[in-house]
Amino acid sequence: MTTNQQLQTDRFRIGDFIIDADDNTVSTRTQQRHIEPKAMQVLLELVSCANKTADRKALLQNVWGDRVVVDEALTRVISQLRIAFDDTKSRSLIQTVPKKGYRLNAQVEWLHDGVGDLQSQREESHQATASAQSAFDAGNTPDSPTDSQQDVQGVFSSPVSTYVPKSMLRRRLQGISFFFGIVLIVAVVTWLVDSSDSALIDDAPSVAVLPLTAVSDNAQSRYLAEGLAEELMTALGNTPALDVPSRYSTFAYAQQFKKVTDIASALDVRYLIEGTVRHGDGSYTIVIRLIDAKQDKTLWSSTYEDDESRLAGVSDMIAADVIKQLLPETSSGALSANGRVQNIDAYQAYLKGTYWLMNGKTSEWYLQAEQAFNEAIQADPTYAEAHGSLAYIYARFNYHDTYLPRKEATQKAEDAIATALSLNRNNVQAHLARAIIATSGQAFDVAEEALDTALAISPQHATALYLYSELRLAQNDFTGALEYAKRAKTQDPLSPWVNVNLAIVHYWRGEMEAALIAADDAIAIDDEYTWAYVWKAKALHHQGRLAEAISAMQSCLRIDNSSPVNNAYTGILYLEAGLPESAESLFTAAAALLGDSTDARFWKGFVRFAYEQQNSDVGIAMLEELTLLDNRIFSLIPVLSALYLQNDQSEAGSRFLSQYVRLPDGGEPTVNFLNMHAAAGLRTLRQNVDKESPTPKRNFTVLNEKLLPHFGEVFWLLQDDALSKRQQSLLQKSMQSGWPEYLWAVRGSAGLSQLSGDIMPASLATFDARRRKQAEALAEQQP
Repeated sequence: MTTNQQLQTDRFRIGDFIIDADDNTVSTRTQQRHIEPKAMQVLLELVSCANKTADRKALLQNVWGDRVVVDEALTRVISQLRIAFDDTKSRSLIQTVPKKGYRLNAQVEWLHDGVGDLQSQREESHQATASAQSAFDAGNTPDSPTDSQQDVQGVFSSPVSTYVPKSMLRRRLQGISFFFGIVLIVAVVTWLVDSSDSALIDDAPSVAVLPLTAVSDNAQSRYLAEGLAEELMTALGNTPALDVPSRYSTFAYAQQFKKVTDIASALDVRYLIEGTVRHGDGSYTIVIRLIDAKQDKTLWSSTYEDDESRLAGVSDMIAADVIKQLLPETSSGALSANGRVQNIDAYQAYLKGTYWLMNGKTSEWYLQAEQAFNEAIQADPTYAEAHGSLAYIYARFNYHDTYLPRKEATQKAEDAIATALSLNRNNVQAHLARAIIATSGQAFDVAEEALDTALAISPQHATALYLYSELRLAQNDFTGALEYAKRAKTQDPLSPWVNVNLAIVHYWRGEMEAALIAADDAIAIDDEYTWAYVWKAKALHHQGRLAEAISAMQSCLRIDNSSPVNNAYTGILYLEAGLPESAESLFTAAAALLGDSTDARFWKGFVRFAYEQQNSDVGIAMLEELTLLDNRIFSLIPVLSALYLQNDQSEAGSRFLSQYVRLPDGGEPTVNFLNMHAAAGLRTLRQNVDKESPTPKRNFTVLNEKLLPHFGEVFWLLQDDALSKRQQSLLQKSMQSGWPEYLWAVRGSAGLSQLSGDIMPASLATFDARRRKQAEALAEQQP
């Protein structure tokens, strides 16, 4: 705090924005945006010297203290503030002062208590005592107009006083005598309710399940502690009368804070569940405590101990007991045991699979989870939860290193979905898996129905929300995708994957700076979450910041170097900079992880087959069998398309690529972020097929899609006809400021002549200079 006015309030106004420093929000009439605490601290520093330059070094010192941080940390926070204030284009509100720092160009109005609180003005009080208290605070008599009668938008349009006049103070003092009796009664009743051990019930009790502590030093105890907390969270979260925060946020705050009162305050809950787990020697002991954080006291506790053969039902028992304490009038029968397992071996295997599914950060998670869930099903084929979880990871096959071909993974997922739902129609994981497969297959109505069902069962399910954002992306509804991604983050702000999903949505919207902020947020939450580094590299790659992109991928590989996809993508980044020698070792590493296979042989010869395009017929044969030909991180379809053209195999290539865009019902596909490379390659090749060819022609308008001006320039250079003026303009712009990915794939095709004929030499020279600069920067990084 920097001024006397600030000492009185945490809210202030800048233009049309209301800022609440207490809960880190920036609001307008129509929306509210959350910013990270560091961003709010930087904003307060800028506010303290509004319309003057804040020195960069002073900002770093005042906000980060003695922590050693790079300048990019401040730059990232400034970018986040500009996004929050819609200032990314003009940069007129938060101005960069070269070689000095930043300046906030605005008048700041501090809001006294009761002004600018949009939430309190939108909601009417249902209790007479609350109404009396509001009137008392405002100093109004029953006949005088109150703040609640004002237009909400007036907060943004009418002047706000930053001090309290003496006349208002006199009115408030006069109001005290009128309302004192009511306020006294309210205070007494509140004290009686809060001090009673039996009064557990809020209108909507809010409760967080903290990580349970494994007191036995063995893997099974860790799996039980993690899995039991997850099951309790799910059971309580599916109870409509309870408000339960998300897993990631709960666990993150539990690690950050030591006091239960601080954890509860951060999560905005009143009650906390904590406990210990001991498992070994054929038995278990679980101690559960229900804490009222407001009073900082244990309200209820219970010990569950028995032979481990009865362990499988203990989570339902604990959840029912907790619900009975929080909602005495709710029948414990509301908890369904449909599809629950009674086999202890199956249950313990399921707990292990859940542990890897929820905690996996590297390429190991998928294999560990698949093995554990299959062991659970082998022990008990009627275990619905195990079938549902297995369905989910099979549906997500292309979010790891694609150990299964697409058709095999999809079939296994569909079989597991059918089994899970036949055992328990409310199995959320099965519905989510169904949505993923339907989205990929462009059965959008089916996907939406599955997600709606999942949210009806579990209204607070962040995964269902971010899968909705994927569905909207697949429908080319980029606005809807962002809305759902933000809703998922609001529900689970400290989930690394939810933040990465937001980065992915921004990436496909062409908003690379916002994508970088989201990726960095995920890294700040968990600096070992490899997916965050990958999507950070993707955004940097698209901006042409190859040295930084490679640095991000090197950080990723230091955490986990056993991912063929990540090794291969890092190698491709080196090729983008024109450094095939540096790429070679990474392709070799990818090959070593794939054993004796066609994939391994291809990656060993990647530079020769794909980059130099030697023995192109062999390269085509290998690419057609490549498991990683077109995955979520990179696509080699531009390379394959170029080789088809080089070898006059356009018709054969068209037949091959058709399988990537063909819908199961034979209908015309929507070109989206999942199939854009295959559709673009197919269109390019079909331009070269003879008009009398029996190959059916389709009207792919892929080059007019929103995605392609940002992500598919290489296909313009592979097509037969000359580039349109619009395409030339976009490509020139990309060469000067963006980065036309896979441009090196054009070397063996007719596109090279177009590249020199249609594109201005100045654009080529600019791009070559940028690439040389990147190569030099990378060379300096080499040990």
